Amino acid sequence: MAKKLKLRIAKFNKMLVVEQLELEGEFKETDHVRVHGDFELFGGFIDLQENIDDRSAHCREFDNNAERDEYAAKLVKWITEEQFGGVGKLEVGKPCLVKDYEYAEWEKCIYVGKLSQNIRDRDALFLTESEVSRTQFVSWKYAKHLNSAQPKIDGEIYTWEGE
Repeated sequence: MAKKLKLRIAKFNKMLVVEQLELEGEFKETDHVRVHGDFELFGGFIDLQENIDDRSAHCREFDNNAERDEYAAKLVKWITEEQFGGVGKLEVGKPCLVKDYEYAEWEKCIYVGKLSQNIRDRDALFLTESEVSRTQFVSWKYAKHLNSAQPKIDGEIYTWEGE
């Protein structure tokens, strides 16, 4: 099922105003993106509104414009990576994102293949090149395609679309 998110992200002096304009498809709860009740911006995550019949904007004030810009960049990164990242197939010899634990940060590595799921007592099935040597490999529990689903930006309007 396709999904789409459209936000208006407006910057003012020491203030960021974000309005959710559209939400279609299924969004999963992730570290920084949630879909509960009302639309709201928090320091460490954004809460999208599932039913946007009563559209509203939310604002956050900052001590300076640099903090505002940093938060806006994080917001776009969270949505891009956590909701629209990983679109595509893992390809041998191409960069991918990997991690060992659900709440760990994603690391960028070169994908080299996948172990058989028949290997006993093995959670880490995805293989990447080692940083030490191209002839050594590292196994990971989670892997996804390097994010290529960047938002379309038209002035203050950010639109994400994906599967």
